[in-house]
Amino acid sequence: MGSDQLIQAGLDALLADVDSPSVPLLAGLARREEPDAPELFDQVVDELGLFFEPPADPTAAKWALAHWPAEQITAGSLRTRHPPSREGPAEQRAAHGGS
Repeated sequence: MGSDQLIQAGLDALLADVDSPSVPLLAGLARREEPDAPELFDQVVDELGLFFEPPADPTAAKWALAHWPAEQITAGSLRTRHPPSREGPAEQRAAHGGS
């Protein structure tokens, strides 16, 4: 992931009211400061407790990667971009102009 994407992630986190001392620092990096982005991003991850170490076994790692965000969302420490809908597929299609 490029430094510009890490800075954008910081901006997105700032706009989403993510509470971490390093988020505003990451979001505010200027182009000449891009080399600092990976270290600040790591700080944000540490401050938010989002570090994830996948298992060495590839199959176990795939399952762990699927479970980790689900556990974070359930615990309330990771928010989804769109809240889940209670509507069924037909109602969702109708709401979006589909048939």
